[in-house]
Amino acid sequence: MSIEDVTPVVIDSGSSSIKPSLVGKTSDGVPELVWKSIIKTQPDIEEALLGNICLTGGNTMLTGFKERMEHELAALIPPLVFNQISVIAKDNRKFAAFIGGSVLSSLTNRWSHWTTRQEYGESGASVVHDRSL
Repeated sequence: MSIEDVTPVVIDSGSSSIKPSLVGKTSDGVPELVWKSIIKTQPDIEEALLGNICLTGGNTMLTGFKERMEHELAALIPPLVFNQISVIAKDNRKFAAFIGGSVLSSLTNRWSHWTTRQEYGESGASVVHDRSL
């Protein structure tokens, strides 16, 4: 094999979550998972879900992620249904996990569900498993 036989392939990291087949995976991408989740719900709420597809998390901050998501959904969803879709990508979405965690931690009625450092030290990870299941 010579250098002339090698063809460079560029796959940006965001593409693998949209189309896992680009990196040799057979799992569904995010658009397929969204669509399959929506069609498994009650028909009377499908329209509301389609109109409120909310992107969150650090990977969705990659350039073009929202547009790629819309493009891939358009290929999956029947045209009449696709007109109802709204993909929302707020600027602060990279902080969503932190914001959600801070809101959850501020709910005083949930404190009984927390694991203290002492409990974790005494029982290890099993205390979290036992408490959450």
